[in-house]
Amino acid sequence: MKYLYNFYRGLPVVKEYLETDVEAAYSGDPAAFSKSEIIISYPGLYAVMVYRLSQSAKPDFSEIVSRLFTEKDEVPWVSVRFIR
Repeated sequence: MKYLYNFYRGLPVVKEYLETDVEAAYSGDPAAFSKSEIIISYPGLYAVMVYRLSQSAKPDFSEIVSRLFTEKDEVPWVSVRFIR
């Protein structure tokens, strides 16, 4: 249970990092209409999100977090879905 608590305790920091990642992508792309478009359509941002989440879980259970987000279509019991 302490592993889960440590993971959740680190989520606000991950959120701040992801907000700066979205802002950097938005300011660097003159063709982007909104930050929502960046979040939905940039696969690189998804990869950064998975990386940041798995690093926040490290060393407790980062492998599980990484697999939940990267192999969600291949594992039948995982029901994590994101807006795409």
